[in-house]
Amino acid sequence: MEETNLRLTLSFDGSSYSGWQRQKNAESIQGEIEKSLEAIFKEHVRLDGIGRTDAGAHALSYTANFRVKKTKFSPEKLIYILNRRLPEAIRIHTAEIAPEDFHSRFSAVAREYIYSIIIIPRLSRLSARWLPFCSRYSHLIRDDIDITRLRQACSMFRGEHSFKNFSYGYKNSMNFVRRIHYLRVSEKGPGVVFFIKGTGFLNGMIRSIISACINYSRGCYEIDLIERALEEKTVFPVELRAPVPARGLIFKRGFF
Repeated sequence: MEETNLRLTLSFDGSSYSGWQRQKNAESIQGEIEKSLEAIFKEHVRLDGIGRTDAGAHALSYTANFRVKKTKFSPEKLIYILNRRLPEAIRIHTAEIAPEDFHSRFSAVAREYIYSIIIIPRLSRLSARWLPFCSRYSHLIRDDIDITRLRQACSMFRGEHSFKNFSYGYKNSMNFVRRIHYLRVSEKGPGVVFFIKGTGFLNGMIRSIISACINYSRGCYEIDLIERALEEKTVFPVELRAPVPARGLIFKRGFF
């Protein structure tokens, strides 16, 4: 029987979830949406996302697609029904019939994330009142950052490199080569925001890179250590790349 390929765009607050990918013993974004889709269409549904997200990370414009044997709803009606069923932390924004060969993960050519940091010493007395709310979506640090050194470290990661030193949980036979189109950092109010776009990212890669950049800004090591680690000529010390918290990480958008 011919199937219909449907593409969704959604956003989510991942604070209470184990990440995008379904888990046997934990709640996931993929699992929540699949459960709702199966109740709506009365058939097994596999929802494919543009990529995994870390437990506790969020998304602004995340792409996913699924196939069903029959659909009796218009895309607009499907959005309405899904949002009625889903938790408020997950919102569907668009739904459309996609080409048969479209796949959220394999059709994407790049992904962009942002990472937010609030620097507590830069807070005014008034803005400090927002900390209980901001801490849900930002990493709070108690010492200031040298923005010049931070940007210097960011520049080292651009281009195509092996990110074996900046990922976790893979076997040595894994292909660790990825291309980063840009890694920028901007000062925003009492903090900084990182913008990173790449072809794809390994487990823990973004949070590990940001950790390494912060530690360079603090003067913890010399800049050539990053270059040698990207060339796999040395092992980057674990304590200098320990992943920053996932709550500051937001999937911004995919490129197709």
